[in-house]
Amino acid sequence: MPELVERIDELLKQWDIDHNTLPLPEDYPNKNLREIADTIDKAREEVNSLNLDPYDDFKNVCGNIESDVIKKILDHEFLEVLSTTYLTGSRYSQDEPVHILAARVMSSAMSGIDYNAYFKDVDEDMVECLYQWALSGREPLSSYAIEMLSYGESLCGK
Repeated sequence: MPELVERIDELLKQWDIDHNTLPLPEDYPNKNLREIADTIDKAREEVNSLNLDPYDDFKNVCGNIESDVIKKILDHEFLEVLSTTYLTGSRYSQDEPVHILAARVMSSAMSGIDYNAYFKDVDEDMVECLYQWALSGREPLSSYAIEMLSYGESLCGK
């Protein structure tokens, strides 16, 4: 899985370039978000394909994915922009494809972390957006919102 770690590094570097380029590239941020989500999903698929005994090795391998792939995203400026700009920011407030991709990345990342280690303060706007999407959003946004709200203890700072 080292190639997936290298791929995440490449994608985050490209995101840095695109995010700080004016004018913004035409496909920004959709292409970046899609590729990052695909890479996280690929890492999960590789772990699942190992067919490990869940009582033996699974935790160790998943821990490697957390620290090697997902943690790179969580320790990067990208996470803050993901939650405050792509999910809840006014710039993309009516851009459902960006919301769906951002929610997919956030949902994938959250399913492999200790939430309390990364979400110390709650963005009430994010929780409100997730709640509204869970109630009335179209699929797959509604499902992503429900999944992220299920991590409520972290999102609500309790």
